[in-house]
Amino acid sequence: MGRSLNRFDDCVVTECLEQLKTHDDHAAILIESICLSYPFQHRFFKATADAK
Repeated sequence: MGRSLNRFDDCVVTECLEQLKTHDDHAAILIESICLSYPFQHRFFKATADAK
């Protein structure tokens, strides 16, 4: 997500682990779960002074 995980990410981590278990530990499921998560889809991008 471009940042360190915090306590608010626990529900996303739990959901990802449940999806992995349900789908025989396929990595694609983990990637999909992360990409579809609210924190990933609504992440904050802070532009640097160099970006235009």
